[in-house]
Amino acid sequence: MRHALMWVLLAIIALAVERSPAAAQNAPWCAYYKGGSGTSCGFQTFEQCLASVSGVGGTCNRNPLAGRSYQGGPPARSRAIIEQQRAKAREAQKARQEQKARARREAAPQKEPASKPATPGKPATPPVAATPAPPANTARKPADKDARVYFVGLQDGAEISSPATIVFGLTGMGVAPAGLDNPNTGHHHLLIDTKLPNMDQPIPSDFNHLHFGAGQTETTVTLQPGKHILQLLFADDNHVPHNPLVMSAPITVTVKAAK
Repeated sequence: MRHALMWVLLAIIALAVERSPAAAQNAPWCAYYKGGSGTSCGFQTFEQCLASVSGVGGTCNRNPLAGRSYQGGPPARSRAIIEQQRAKAREAQKARQEQKARARREAAPQKEPASKPATPGKPATPPVAATPAPPANTARKPADKDARVYFVGLQDGAEISSPATIVFGLTGMGVAPAGLDNPNTGHHHLLIDTKLPNMDQPIPSDFNHLHFGAGQTETTVTLQPGKHILQLLFADDNHVPHNPLVMSAPITVTVKAAK
């Protein structure tokens, strides 16, 4: 009887911790973004954390505040995915550096050729100034005017369970991993309970802005019970939205409490 009461007491304590505001920081996984740009805990699954760092660089580790029950590392398959994405990120960074260096060389002013002495009886020909190279194109990449991104089988006002599998639909464009600059392509981003970011800058990467830079077309997310706002935003190889924007209308879903 004493043992039974002890187990009931432990269950009540665990439920209270799970529903407390600090529970988000005690979730199993934390994302550590590349270059020390930030850390975000609150990921309930390794796959959800991996989606957050996908394409922008970073690692997913066990949350040290989560307790003994979460000790251990990610599965071997997940480690392989991380290594593949790190390699892609390195290749993308190298390509961007080479592109910037080429743009600087093209924009550098060219030396004017030394003018030759005038020939007697003929007027001297003035030197012709070099034509400056056009500036590098920093505008957002174009998208097909008929392109559309949408949730597959998930309607506004739907009631869902958690964890939930969310499938992304796309027409008029193609999906390509981050760092791969193919015309008329990009990759998905899932916005959760947040406003639209600056459309002229790379989309932030955190729990509210999940990146799918490996070219994923679906994900499984763990959400707290209650109402949540979801929206899809498509972006180019550098995580910058296209012009015109390719995004879904925001939808509100209600996550059912676990029984």
